[in-house]
Amino acid sequence: MANRHRNQSASEMIGSGSNGWSLRSILFALGGSLLLGGCQAPNDGNETVAANEAAAISGPALDNGFPVMNADLAVEGFVLFKQNCSTCHDHPSGPTPSRAVLGSLTRERIYAALTTGVMQPMAAGLTDAQKRLLAAMLPQEKPLREPSLTANMCKTPAPPAAASADGSWTGWSSDLTNRRFQPAGGLAAADVPRLKLKWAFAYPGGVGGLPVVSDGWLYGASAKGNVFALDARTGCTRWTAKVPGEVRGAPVIGTVQAPGGAKARMLFVADALGNVAAFDARTGKQRWATRLFTEETRRISGSPVLYGNRLFVPIAAFESQMAPVPTYECCKARGGLAAIDAVTGRIVWSKDVFTEPLRPTKVNAAGAQNYGPAGASVWSAPTIDPKRGAVYVTTGNAYTEPASSASDALIAFDLRTGQIRWSSQALPQDAWVAGCDRKPHANCPRKLGPDSDLSMPGALVTLNSGKDILVAGSKGGVVYAFDPDNKGKILWQTRLARPNPQGSLTFGTAVVGQIAYFPISFDQPEGGMAAVDLATGRQVWRKPAQPAVCSWGKDFCSAAQRSPPSAVPGIVFAGSNDGHIRAYAASSGDIVWSFDMARTINAVNGAQARGGAMGRGGQTIAGGMVYVNAGAGLGRGGNALMAFSVDGR
Repeated sequence: MANRHRNQSASEMIGSGSNGWSLRSILFALGGSLLLGGCQAPNDGNETVAANEAAAISGPALDNGFPVMNADLAVEGFVLFKQNCSTCHDHPSGPTPSRAVLGSLTRERIYAALTTGVMQPMAAGLTDAQKRLLAAMLPQEKPLREPSLTANMCKTPAPPAAASADGSWTGWSSDLTNRRFQPAGGLAAADVPRLKLKWAFAYPGGVGGLPVVSDGWLYGASAKGNVFALDARTGCTRWTAKVPGEVRGAPVIGTVQAPGGAKARMLFVADALGNVAAFDARTGKQRWATRLFTEETRRISGSPVLYGNRLFVPIAAFESQMAPVPTYECCKARGGLAAIDAVTGRIVWSKDVFTEPLRPTKVNAAGAQNYGPAGASVWSAPTIDPKRGAVYVTTGNAYTEPASSASDALIAFDLRTGQIRWSSQALPQDAWVAGCDRKPHANCPRKLGPDSDLSMPGALVTLNSGKDILVAGSKGGVVYAFDPDNKGKILWQTRLARPNPQGSLTFGTAVVGQIAYFPISFDQPEGGMAAVDLATGRQVWRKPAQPAVCSWGKDFCSAAQRSPPSAVPGIVFAGSNDGHIRAYAASSGDIVWSFDMARTINAVNGAQARGGAMGRGGQTIAGGMVYVNAGAGLGRGGNALMAFSVDGR
């Protein structure tokens, strides 16, 4: 496996912390673990209630809302999570993170997981103070001082809005095709080796979604739901706002037109809890807010896309982590897509990816009724096809069997009505829920699938021949080409990597002409980069990952490349779990520039920015600059947004 973890005795761990001895290490040595990835149920019954009461926090000193750890709290915390959380992280399997990976996260990110994220249902019986104690004791690095969004407000008024000659990057991709190619970013290939850090910004609570850039402004959102606008050249703050939940996807910026003809530049943000909000791009004033769903078993993980006056929002099912509870009626949550009126916030339509209705299936061994079809999350940004009047999404695994044809598929919706036009399945019979690869439970499918999601968006590409195709890679390591003119028929498929529980091809691709560039996450032993000719599926070149050299040491250090790439003419940028951002020559795969982002530096907003592993998001390129989030990968967490320019100018 790519993650490397040292085995230490309790005596070795004591004294290894940043304050001379490590409370977190003592807890790890005692054998506790916290489930953030979802693989096992908490204990039931009076024993849990008694443990919760025994571990209640009574007036500890606080640091930004979290308890300041001491020996007494360490014992209380150990009892708390030992009785309420599973032990699956001691011997993790599938996508479940190891204890070392949990220790690399910030307390804010752990708290978000317990309150609004993957562990919200499992932590429902805990008080807020107990959740904060769990979040405070797991991180192995000393917390940074909470950054302020208003510490560096711009001193001069913003110039009049004007389109930049050096392009913009307005969403998860630079355009509606999800090719992540910037043809006019003001950055020549010959200048890339001269890129230097210009400024860094510290996200409150940790890295959020990919920032977007337009008209000299940068817009971002944090893991705490902070929304902000910065000057793209200097990093000073123009305005701040807030949404209720964590923002994982990119915001999107664009112009909408009201019925009377008036046009407005708007920023749209979707949080994980289903809240979608629109803000005036120049002032930050909220124009509307809509709750897309209220079920705790659904989430927004991907990025919304604006087309015309409609905002298209992907919806993920979020029920897998509940399946290990034998009495849980698994499963009812479904992936989907919604269209929202971008002017008013009215929901125009919201559709599941399934054409079949939800129905009872079997009664499990614990006597709980099961349902299906369910699952098939839409994890990524939709792809817009104005020529065909369609919007495409890719889906993940099914939860229940028989697995519907909507799972692990590319699905075409009608842009106007939301009706499904066709569905093309890449991998059938992929029914999977958490915990089954570890110890089968009552809600496990009889035949467990490989969890081979199509987790990246389909990139819409016009080949040199004039033929349009859609291309997407899977967690199983296979790239597929689909025919949008023949109900998504698979034209070819190419395996780039072996299947891996963490995902081999995960978040995205970059396409220049008819060549696609794929970062590879985990494959003998780790990742790499590959270029594929989209006309044939032939591999043009392949480069192994650079040896993992992590500034934080060997623990949870990996060279896997999960972060989606971005491209300019002649260059492809891609990030790694070891904290490095690298630029590859598009023609050969040779590395022409790299920068280790896993460092702590002074940020423009009056705090320290700590970089780390790179995962979702990728790079934003506009105005001659490259903007990169660092600290959202499988490894060391962080809170850094770093901005690079030629010679740091």
